[in-house]
Amino acid sequence: MALYDWLLALHVLSAVAWIAALVVFSVAVVAGRRLSVPSDVARMFQVARAGDVLIAVGMIGTIVFGIWLALDEYEIWDGWIIAARGVHAVYTPPARGAHAGDAAGAAGAAASPS
Repeated sequence: MALYDWLLALHVLSAVAWIAALVVFSVAVVAGRRLSVPSDVARMFQVARAGDVLIAVGMIGTIVFGIWLALDEYEIWDGWIIAARGVHAVYTPPARGAHAGDAAGAAGAAASPS
């Protein structure tokens, strides 16, 4: 296999890891909202730690291998490459804060007496 094939495979694998992390987080949030005991909520969000690793590997791998592919075979100013960098710029900040905020908010809501 050529270098391009390896880079493309790793880029796609990183994108799959990114999507898998989003699925893990979505399942944890939906399942966590149905729980009422704080210890159950905390246990549910421990499962989401796998999503932390997947999101880091996925986002870093996607951008690194994507830029490497772009520099190897394409021009960095191609429209689709600029659009891909825009997607990373839009989705990276929410991914960093959304998980921690949802976990803290769900655990706090379950712990507070109503």
